[in-house]
Amino acid sequence: MALTTVAIESSSQARPNATPAPDPASFIRIRTTLPRLGALPPIPAHRILTGRLVLRPVAERDLSALHALRTQAEVMRWTATGRPDRDLEETKAWMKNWLPPSPEEKAETERLPSFNFAICLRKGEDEDGTTDDTVEKEEGGDVIGIGGCHRWKGKFGWPEVGYMIRREGWGKGLATEFLEGWLKAWDGLEREEVEIEVDERTISGLVKGGSWKGEEDGVGAAKVREQLVAITAGGNDKSQRVLEKCGFEWFTTWLEDDLTQPQGEGEKKMVELPTYRRFPEPR
Repeated sequence: MALTTVAIESSSQARPNATPAPDPASFIRIRTTLPRLGALPPIPAHRILTGRLVLRPVAERDLSALHALRTQAEVMRWTATGRPDRDLEETKAWMKNWLPPSPEEKAETERLPSFNFAICLRKGEDEDGTTDDTVEKEEGGDVIGIGGCHRWKGKFGWPEVGYMIRREGWGKGLATEFLEGWLKAWDGLEREEVEIEVDERTISGLVKGGSWKGEEDGVGAAKVREQLVAITAGGNDKSQRVLEKCGFEWFTTWLEDDLTQPQGEGEKKMVELPTYRRFPEPR
């Protein structure tokens, strides 16, 4: 799974036919809970430690490592661009989305805080596999990927999670370890009740009486259990298995224009995007 989500081929899993892309004009207003943005830990201080990984805020010094990530064709195959970054400047422009805003930017923009992290290998791993937890080692070693909540309001109206990991890290359980560690931190964030607009497919069967017009308490929008969405590329079965290991369930597959197709080249192609959701663990 990648931070952006376009398929190159169809998923091998047998599922119902794909449905149309989400349309915000048809979204349903509901009540739910979401992480309270004002309660997020300060960006420079936040760290998530797992057995082999340090998840820390993205920093400007990560440009070279993230450029190496985004020039691997095997990784970028699953992204919206479908191709490696052309040069360092393209990576730099993309990376800016995940850097803490400067004081000037804070005054000029309403950019939401990030819960997206550089994925680093931990330093100081012993031969028996244990790792020293001292503060000076929490920065981690080599940056092997990036992941987290990259959209607070995603395609379906809910927060979205995604990740990218260098091909050298594939097949070692690191994607699952990252996602399990990140989800534990996500579930532990302070919540608040909010009203948001979401795609009806995400709440089908979750509202009492099957109505979107409100619960029995009669307070406006229906109250629905919070969820986190992950959009994958058709054919990316390995990432779909990672999601399932971490408690996600498939709920729809939808169609989107193939953004990798050069403009004006033949009949327009569509791609399938199997989409998953997860309900947070109770605190």
